Amino acid sequence: MPYSRWWHVAVIGVCALMSAILLTQASTTTKLVVGLVGVGVLLAAWLLGYRRAFDDERIGVAVIAAVVASTLLLTIGHPALALSQAIAMPLAWSLVSGVRRAIAANVAVVLGISTGYVIGLGPYPDVIIEIAIIEGLSLAFTIAFGLWISRIHVISAERAALVEQLQAAQAEVAALGREAGATGERERWARELHDTIAQDLTGVVLLAQRARREAHPAEALALLEESARRALDETRALVAASAPLGIDAGLGPALERLADRFARETGLDVEVEGAPPALPRDLEVVLLRVAQEGLANARKHAGAERMRLRIAERDGGVRLVVADDGAGFDPDVPTSGFGLAGMRERLALAGGRLEVASGAGRGTELVAWLPTAASAATPDPAGSTA
Repeated sequence: MPYSRWWHVAVIGVCALMSAILLTQASTTTKLVVGLVGVGVLLAAWLLGYRRAFDDERIGVAVIAAVVASTLLLTIGHPALALSQAIAMPLAWSLVSGVRRAIAANVAVVLGISTGYVIGLGPYPDVIIEIAIIEGLSLAFTIAFGLWISRIHVISAERAALVEQLQAAQAEVAALGREAGATGERERWARELHDTIAQDLTGVVLLAQRARREAHPAEALALLEESARRALDETRALVAASAPLGIDAGLGPALERLADRFARETGLDVEVEGAPPALPRDLEVVLLRVAQEGLANARKHAGAERMRLRIAERDGGVRLVVADDGAGFDPDVPTSGFGLAGMRERLALAGGRLEVASGAGRGTELVAWLPTAASAATPDPAGSTA
């Protein structure tokens, strides 16, 4: 237990009270002197060792020994000065570590006071019985009270340790949350860059190749400029953290513009069928990105001549189909590309799914399904037809 100034006040006050009792009630000069010596020993032990006693247990043991000697002298001086145990017992409990050592220190205090009683009053049977009863009760009460206080101290220390662990755990969770947020943000940027700028730059490359092959590349150069400007606009939109360009009028017109631009860039026949229902802006963004990625994959890998975008409400949600009549592939064979994985992840974050139907020479059909705000379940989006 750390030192408190109230201990100082208590010891000085008890010493002053005992000195007053001795000066007014000591029966003989010898007892007066012995009692005052006891007061002096207690006060000297406290003043010389109290500050260091709470930090150094060896000094604490020395202070306890002096306190036991002082209680012996004080009780010899006057039996009423057995009240010194009111300060001696708490000190004996506080200045040593461990319950057993604290109990032993209190027993030493009780023995000092009992010996002082016998010397001061005489070794009479009735005196011994009275001392045994009084000091036995005092010792029992002190041990019970000390154990209770010690238990409270142990519980407080355990709770303080738990609080420290909790604070450390909270700090770790906060750090993990920041790390997860940073990772999620990096993944989001990777998806955005792949689904927008990377696709536009791929179109720029293809248009540049087309312009190189043609004798009169004016049209290809115009498309090349348009694609480059669109990539620049997408970059600015991403930096400004705004919604994708071209979706302000809704998902339907955005898909029409996407199909028209894709057809002009590739020369393929691209059809848009159906009308999307009213959707929250974030769901429209997801479906537009899936359509962009589906068309980009077909341009890079399928060798198709015709493509279709079909969107409609179905199974408590909205379904977008991106189909081509290209070479197809085996969906069960793992790929190193980011396209399909990115689409699946983007749809999964919105509660949706992606199904892929393809085969060698049979073309490819991507079926993206998203639940609407009113849907209560997530049905299986499979079973579409091209």
